[in-house]
Amino acid sequence: MILKERLLGVGGALFGALLLLYLIPTFVTGEVTESGDPSFFPRIAGWLFLVLGGLQILFATPSEETLPSKQEMGRLVLFVGAMVLGTSLLPIVGFLPYSMGLMAVIVLMVFEKRPHWIALTIVGVPIGTWLLFEQILQRPLP
Repeated sequence: MILKERLLGVGGALFGALLLLYLIPTFVTGEVTESGDPSFFPRIAGWLFLVLGGLQILFATPSEETLPSKQEMGRLVLFVGAMVLGTSLLPIVGFLPYSMGLMAVIVLMVFEKRPHWIALTIVGVPIGTWLLFEQILQRPLP
């Protein structure tokens, strides 16, 4: 059965639609300046979720499992809990500590063992994101 893969695609496509139709127009604010539109990157993310979710629905491959396992659901609950906790602490701790903590949770969830990839993911990705948006594009992060 391919139910599990299709459910993942439906979830991704629905999240992309939610981003494009409600979340981005409602919560992404700011004026278009010479450095760009503040909703540009969020809209790209929304379209990626929508299109890739649709592709997942269309090209799902057969598997023996029809629903996610208890372990996979537990990892999802862990990730959602980390997101809720981190998002509630974001105004207090700031973007860099929040994103480094969230990346650490993600690295644990994917069982990465190579130290250089762990360091690059936990430290490099948040700092690179901060440099891109704050320094190059001059767009404030939370």
